[in-house]
Amino acid sequence: MLAEFLELPAATVRLWYKRGLIVPVTEVHNLAYFDFQEVLTAKALRDLRREGLSTRVLENRLNRIQKMFPDVERPLVQFAAIAEGKDVLLRKENRLVDHRRQTRFDFTNLEFPPDEQESEPLQCLDGVVDPSGPRAETLCEAALTLESDGDLHGALATYRAALFAEGPDAEICFQIAGILYRLGDLTAARERYYMALEIDEEYVEARASLGCLLAESGDWELAIRAFQGALVYHPDYAEVHYHLGTVLWEHDRKEEARQHFETFLQLQPLFDRSMPGTAK
Repeated sequence: MLAEFLELPAATVRLWYKRGLIVPVTEVHNLAYFDFQEVLTAKALRDLRREGLSTRVLENRLNRIQKMFPDVERPLVQFAAIAEGKDVLLRKENRLVDHRRQTRFDFTNLEFPPDEQESEPLQCLDGVVDPSGPRAETLCEAALTLESDGDLHGALATYRAALFAEGPDAEICFQIAGILYRLGDLTAARERYYMALEIDEEYVEARASLGCLLAESGDWELAIRAFQGALVYHPDYAEVHYHLGTVLWEHDRKEEARQHFETFLQLQPLFDRSMPGTAK
């Protein structure tokens, strides 16, 4: 939902979460929930990203900024932030301050040491078969970066390398399933979602995504079971109530559907969409 609101790939939001740039208020069965402050932080990150700053550069700059203002919990929200070259500048009391605490009066071309330049994420793949090669965590971050940048085939290859390095892993299978879905290989995506659930039956996001895929494929009875299974583990999963209600409504089980829509609206009272078949 956060990715949809920001009009960004879900992989980008997931990468920010993995890198600590946005912090959830709670997690339920690996499902992260963010409050309004983190939504504002994510919006600021999106705006900086559109100025050409990558996640790696943003993380480097924000770590330095956080050290500059240790008493400020979320500087991107509390100060206005702008991008200049590959730097992040904060507007503080009508001054522009960079990550070195220096006031900036003009915008010149910036140069950074080589170790701050972006690295090619796939460099690590050459050593996958070497026991001393990259760890799965490193490969997954590289895959998220590639997916965020739109290189789905590169991301898929990197996730598979992570499985080779790590062995069976529910989250990696889930990520592979999502990419396969975006590439149009629904059958393979479906099997990967099943594999994720075989490894971790409480992976509610995998159950929800599987339900959506099954519904799209016309297997609506299986989709209903997938959504119901997610609600067994996480009864307050708002999106699942909405998707389950939609499938039930479309198959003339309107009273059951209405119950799930009402639950969804209780969990998400600010949601502005109508129930299917009703007026706004």
